[in-house]
Amino acid sequence: MPNVIAAPELLWAAANNLAAIGSALTEGDCWRWSHQWGPSERMRLSWGSS
Repeated sequence: MPNVIAAPELLWAAANNLAAIGSALTEGDCWRWSHQWGPSERMRLSWGSS
């Protein structure tokens, strides 16, 4: 069952990476990264940043 244990750790690492990216953005963008995790919100952010 090592995969079951590794998955949350990978998600936590990804969340930390997103938090680091968010902290480099403006305060408003950081709020969106931190508080809105829905797929549609991520899509909207990627469209807005491209």
